[in-house]
Amino acid sequence: MTAQEILFNHLLKKEVMVVFDVDGVLAPYEFGDKKHCINDDEWDEMLEKGIDVYSNVRPVKVLQKFIKRKGAENVYVCSVSSLKEYDSKVAFCMKKYSILEDHIILVKHKSDKALFLDALSKKMNLSHDKIALIEDTVEILDQAAKSDYCTVHISSFFNLEAFFRERNIETKENKFKITKFERDLLIKLQNSGYNYIGKDHSGEFEPLRLVACDKKMPYHNLAELFTTYKMNSCHMEDEPFRSMFKFIWCGEQFEIQELLENCEVVEDVG
Repeated sequence: MTAQEILFNHLLKKEVMVVFDVDGVLAPYEFGDKKHCINDDEWDEMLEKGIDVYSNVRPVKVLQKFIKRKGAENVYVCSVSSLKEYDSKVAFCMKKYSILEDHIILVKHKSDKALFLDALSKKMNLSHDKIALIEDTVEILDQAAKSDYCTVHISSFFNLEAFFRERNIETKENKFKITKFERDLLIKLQNSGYNYIGKDHSGEFEPLRLVACDKKMPYHNLAELFTTYKMNSCHMEDEPFRSMFKFIWCGEQFEIQELLENCEVVEDVG
């Protein structure tokens, strides 16, 4: 087995938690005109104006596919960030990679990443080799490696597609089968300002509710949707809505636009 085969076989194990950096990893450095960055003054000026600095950053397709296959519950983010960048960076990770909000940890200093790995190891009761750090900064990787964490430079993912192909691992997006009525409802909801849809239990003995919301929320907040975020959400309990969207797992939200782009319209999905 090659070093790459050993690495990815390890990363894909269910018991291994994967921690991604953002800048230079999940978020390519493409901020400047023919340069990877802009000067600090320009960056600070954008933040002072409240500009969503990560809103136009493109995600890395191969990392999206890896995270989707790995499962969001097994993926974390740990990145250095200022307070002014916080909301923009968190929104980027949630929207572009479907990473759970409470799995996104932003720290003040590079040295804090080692502290986060230690805390995660203790919280999950995992040995250090069961936690993998994906980084572009060798200095940080070297520090984590000294503590026996699994360390991966982002360049190792350059050949991930080939690794998947050689093992016949499916990486294409699933096609969701929905009726024309369901597609038209998704379009209507999106046009009304709702960007996400999912299902939620309203109580232990209550039926599932179809939930539409204007922002991504972690699964454990869905139950509180109608008290803390009622003005920007809606739910439908009456038939036929309650029995719709069988492809959506309870407690998970999906982006409506992604569903529309990856659906197959059929007459009957029953």
